[in-house]
Amino acid sequence: MESLIGAWWDEQARWFRDSDQQYDVVDLIRHRFADDRDPNECRHLLKLAWHMIMTYREVSYENLRASVSKEKMFRLNQLFEAIGAKDHTAVDQWIMLTREQLSIIPDNSAVRDHEDWLREQWVNPPPPERMPLVTAQWLARGLETPATLRCASMHGNEHPQEIREEFEAAIGELGSTHNSRDDAVFEIIHEQAQRLLEGESPLQIARYVSRLWTFEDFQASLGQPEHKFWYECWIHEVEPITLNVDRLKAHARTILGTGEAEPIH
Repeated sequence: MESLIGAWWDEQARWFRDSDQQYDVVDLIRHRFADDRDPNECRHLLKLAWHMIMTYREVSYENLRASVSKEKMFRLNQLFEAIGAKDHTAVDQWIMLTREQLSIIPDNSAVRDHEDWLREQWVNPPPPERMPLVTAQWLARGLETPATLRCASMHGNEHPQEIREEFEAAIGELGSTHNSRDDAVFEIIHEQAQRLLEGESPLQIARYVSRLWTFEDFQASLGQPEHKFWYECWIHEVEPITLNVDRLKAHARTILGTGEAEPIH
């Protein structure tokens, strides 16, 4: 297909018969292809939708091919073949078939926002003496569960461990997909490892990741690659040494299952 992608890729004004056909295709890309449960794919598909209505290149075909699933790419290639051939009737047929065969993808942003908020409670919880007040605020927002009620009724001078257990039980009853703080931190480190390999700033990632655990947490660990990734970030933040980006990326590849484990130096 790459051989068929020519200069017309950057001549968006000639892709469609008229603005109605253009916006029909853009609407399908946005609502029946772009799924925010796969952030990277979703980002590139939304870039494609923008590319279709802009006068500049928003995304390349190569970027799409590297980021979009084979099934969706197969359908998009059928569209691109019609566009490249200037066959507006074939584009109409593509629109009709896509509407018949693909359902509208629901917006998962509200669910994701709630999950992110719950994860934040695991990663950055208030001190035990404030947990009853915090859960009382949750009740005021309508987030009522048995554990939320129990925690909100506790006093700040009760045993911190008992308060913490009720607070964590409340997080679980509110729909958290994590079982512990470490579980939530591991997920964050996996996300940061992916972002590092996608080209985001190693220094920003190191600064963020270094705050997720303490050195005591690291000493108590069993040497998982997530802890090694954290250590590489942490040692850069506490010591005047240059961040070893190559080693950090090696740990990231191990975490994501694309490389061999690296020793800690």
